[in-house]
Amino acid sequence: MRHRHLHTRGWTVMGIESLFERGSLADWREFYGALRTDEALARRSLDIARRHADRGSAMLAVSIIARLYPALGDEADAALRGDPRAFLEPLV
Repeated sequence: MRHRHLHTRGWTVMGIESLFERGSLADWREFYGALRTDEALARRSLDIARRHADRGSAMLAVSIIARLYPALGDEADAALRGDPRAFLEPLV
């Protein structure tokens, strides 16, 4: 997905945030395809989703990641629960 003000390739933080804000079905399909082969993107996306836990779209991303990468289950569970530790851990 292209960020409206940036012209980069790949899934940047801004691109993921844009997906959560206004992503189309085609954008979500592209994101899913990228997630399937990139665990680092999945981890980065979980970190971003924690900061946007009030958005249903961020929680959709967390659910997708939890299914693709069961080993990330604890991180995904914390993001889905809105566990305050999930928000503090990146800051510590």
